[in-house]
Parts: sequence; C-alpha cells; structure tokens
Amino acid sequence: MTDREPRTFPKGEELLDILQRGRRFTEDLLAENERLRFQMVGVESELLKAQNALANATVHSAEEATQLRARLEHLEKRYAEAAAENQDFAQRYSEVSQENESLANLYVASHRLHSTLDPKEVTEIICEIMVELVGAEDFGILLVDERTNELAPIRVEGPLQPYPPHILIGKGVIGMAVAQGTPHYDESAPEGAPLAVIPLQIKGHSVGALVIVKLLHGKRRFDAIAKELLSLLAGHAATALVSSRLYSSVDRKLRTIESFLELLKPLPARA
Repeated sequence: MTDREPRTFPKGEELLDILQRGRRFTEDLLAENERLRFQMVGVESELLKAQNALANATVHSAEEATQLRARLEHLEKRYAEAAAENQDFAQRYSEVSQENESLANLYVASHRLHSTLDPKEVTEIICEIMVELVGAEDFGILLVDERTNELAPIRVEGPLQPYPPHILIGKGVIGMAVAQGTPHYDESAPEGAPLAVIPLQIKGHSVGALVIVKLLHGKRRFDAIAKELLSLLAGHAATALVSSRLYSSVDRKLRTIESFLELLKPLPARA
C-alpha cells in the first residue's frame, strides 16, 4: 500500500472513535454545565445577599425616615409654639407699653388735679381725662348730696336723659353702684343707658360717681386698661372734687366772716 492511497479503518474502530468523541463531548458538556451551575449558585447567593442588604437598607431607611418625620413634626410644632409665644409676647409688650403710656398720662393729669383747688378747673381736668384717656363721649360727673341722699350731676357731656331729676342712692343702676361701691359695666346696655358707673370713693365712702353713656367711635367695650384707668381716676377725682369744694365753701365762709368783721369795725372818729 502506497502513501497516496486513502487510509481506511475497520468499522469497529470507526464506531469506537465516534463513541469516544461523543463521550468527551458529553463530559465537556457536563463539566461546563457543572461550572455554570456553580456560577448560578454564586450569582443566586450574591443576589440573595443583595436583596437582604436592600431589604435591610429599606427597613433602616424607613426607620430613619420615620425618625426624621417625627423630628420634623416636633420641630414644626415647636416652631409653631415659639411663633405663638412670640406673637403673645409682642401683643403683651404692646399692651404693657400702652398701659404704661396711659398710666404716665394719668399721673400727669392727676398731678394737675391736685395742683388746683378751683372746683371748676378740677371738673374741666376730669372731663379732659375722660375724653382723652378713657375715650368717653357722653358722660356725667355726679356728687352725693348728703342732705337729700341723692346724686346730683355737676357736669354732663351729652344728653340729659340718662340722669333723672332724683337719683336716689341704692335705687336704679347708678344708685345701686354708688351704694355698693362697686364699678358697674354693662356693654349690652340699651341706647342711652349707662355703659359704666364708677363710684367716687374716699376711704370706702362713696361721694359721687362717673357715669359713661357713650364711647367714642361707637365702641361699647371697656378693656382692662380702660377699667384700670377709670379705677385710678375715680380715686383721684373723688379727693380732688371734695377737697376743692370744701376749700371753696370754707373760702366763701371766710370771706363772709371777714366782710362781717369789716362791718363791725368802729368808724373812725371825726376830727
């Protein structure tokens, strides 16, 4: 047999070769499958770890988000409380400033009240305080007449209808307030009726009253500052009015006595 002649194998060897190649292919395939299986197991393990980490991170993030939300709500609530406190403080500061200003004005006015013994001037000063500091438009100043046990108006700003001819102490709104010695406020009083009656007292004894029938600008409410001013004014006005009237009465009597004594003096002897 020469080299150029095709080489031939028996049928058995050819079949064995095919089987061996098939077995090697199968083994390679199984090995590759095993490698892929291990690789898939590794990937699945990594995926599971990643899922667990993601779940833990999600839970942790949810907890952090819940804590942050609670903290934010707390801060918002605290901010709202601080804003409300700041607003209350600003309002209170404004009220205190207004009260201090009113009290300072009343101090000046009370000094004026006690700096004169002229009843007319004292009455004028009280009227100025009632208008400028209290905001009264229609009001009256009444004094007790000890002889008749009645209240007599000595100055009225506005209509006279709220003041009947005989205001007995202990009768009616005005008389009851004076008898009890307690300020009377009635913001729902009908038109023309007293909104406020403030007794004028000296050492617990009522000597008159301040009666307010109408406030400026249609107001009907007395705030705390106005009530405090009226209470202080009532004390100063009572003393100033009584003192000035006593002084005026004594002065008139003194002048009368002096005039009478002048009449009793003997006439100078004629030369």
